[in-house]
Amino acid sequence: MGDNTAETPLRSGRPEWRYANYFEVGSNQHEIVIRFAQCYEGDLAIPHTIVTTNPAAARSLLKLLTEALDEHWRRFGGIAT
Repeated sequence: MGDNTAETPLRSGRPEWRYANYFEVGSNQHEIVIRFAQCYEGDLAIPHTIVTTNPAAARSLLKLLTEALDEHWRRFGGIAT
């Protein structure tokens, strides 16, 4: 997982795992809102999780995702679409 936990480690527990392959992103002046859903062709995407964060944290998430995708590319080659 990401290396963004150095200053504030995640508390242990049992988080709920959900699969998402559909995303919507919105924003206002103070927040970024990310909606996660599982959707397949012909289905209606109904969000199962909505995350609201601030722009600085969203930039950190973008950096973590970019690093994870770069590493995936190096290890496994191109990304299948």
